[in-house]
Amino acid sequence: MRNMFLFAAVLLIVTSCSDFKDSVIGTFGEKCFGDNACKEGLFCIDGICVEELDTNLDDDTEKNDSDDGNTGDTGNTGNTGDTGNTGDTGDTGNTGDTGNTGNTGDTGDTGNTGDTGDTGDTGDTGDTGDTGDTGDTGNTGDTGDTGNTGDTGNTGDTGNTGDTGDTGEYSCGAQCWYSPYVNPETIVDRFSESGTGDVIVTDSYTGLEWTKSSVSDKIWQDAMDHCDGLSYGGKSDWRLPDNYELESLVNYSKYYPASDFPGISTNYFWSSSVYVYNTNNAWYVHFDDGNVYNYDKQPTYSAMCVRGVSPTSETGRFQEKVVSDDTVVIDMKTGLEWTKSSVSDKTWQEAENFCNGLSYGGKDDWKLPEIYQLRTLIKREEYYPASDFPGISSNYFWSSSVYVHSTDDAWFVPFRDGYVRRDNKNDMNYAMCVR
Repeated sequence: MRNMFLFAAVLLIVTSCSDFKDSVIGTFGEKCFGDNACKEGLFCIDGICVEELDTNLDDDTEKNDSDDGNTGDTGNTGNTGDTGNTGDTGDTGNTGDTGNTGNTGDTGDTGNTGDTGDTGDTGDTGDTGDTGDTGDTGNTGDTGDTGNTGDTGNTGDTGNTGDTGDTGEYSCGAQCWYSPYVNPETIVDRFSESGTGDVIVTDSYTGLEWTKSSVSDKIWQDAMDHCDGLSYGGKSDWRLPDNYELESLVNYSKYYPASDFPGISTNYFWSSSVYVYNTNNAWYVHFDDGNVYNYDKQPTYSAMCVRGVSPTSETGRFQEKVVSDDTVVIDMKTGLEWTKSSVSDKTWQEAENFCNGLSYGGKDDWKLPEIYQLRTLIKREEYYPASDFPGISSNYFWSSSVYVHSTDDAWFVPFRDGYVRRDNKNDMNYAMCVR
């Protein structure tokens, strides 16, 4: 009987297991605590909390056990209870505190020093500076004491009359330009004007008279005919200027135009001079920069007309003398002295340095000639070389004159034909020196 009671109790516990998830551990019909204990008044039997058993049942049981009656049928198993509802999801836990910032890493090693760059190329030599002003003239020294009057000497015999000396061979026609040589840039008030309608310009440097007005768009022959038939300023003996006359108007320190002539344009101007090597060409001057060149007679250039006397014949102009084994050439026309010898393969600066440091013919004041000095040696009636200078080569010769519009260039003369042109200072040309 006791065992049946226990069985019924267990059956009751099993039947209530379906409510386990909604029950509380340690209460009636629920699981025992982990130490097989239950809440007060309950007992843990086979892991389930139940009420206290009736001890009187033992006696009845023992009595029943003493009977030999048959054991009753086992009761039917109760139905399994429904599954309890799932509990609500618990709240999300609080975010943990941010971790501490890590320590700063060690500084990296310093990089290796880079290689030193290559040294840049040496810059070009600067242009020669302008010549300094001439210093003031020193004070005149005191006059020395007058010496004692000497005794009167005896009257000498009258000497014989000397022979008349020979006349020198040099002559330069009716008028001598550059005699003595003067740099035309230094002439003050060189050009003067006269007349009110047809204005005539007189050049004090050469004595020539020029028409102030000019004509344009003329081939060479038309320019010749224009001046030959011109009546201007009450004069009718006008002519197209030759190359020397036209070239004399150039001022190489000026640009656009390269002249002090009043009102002159920057055009190409014809001269009357024909190129001796090719008579289809004639010489002209470009007054933009001062180039003197020759070209075919057919292009149309400008023209201005001139009158007056120009030097034509020159005999005995160059005289040579030997001093200290060096041959010096004296130009009787200009009074300039030149080295007969020349040097080759010189840049402009090297040519300047060569002449400035030269000791020749017992003199040490030589210099590279100005373009005005160098062009006095030109004779365009001749060719290869275009000069009467003794022994001169037909090569390109430097002048000291720098091109005013671009100081990278300087003026030179090719004595093959007598151009006046400019060249880059780093090119190689010849040089001769003057004093």
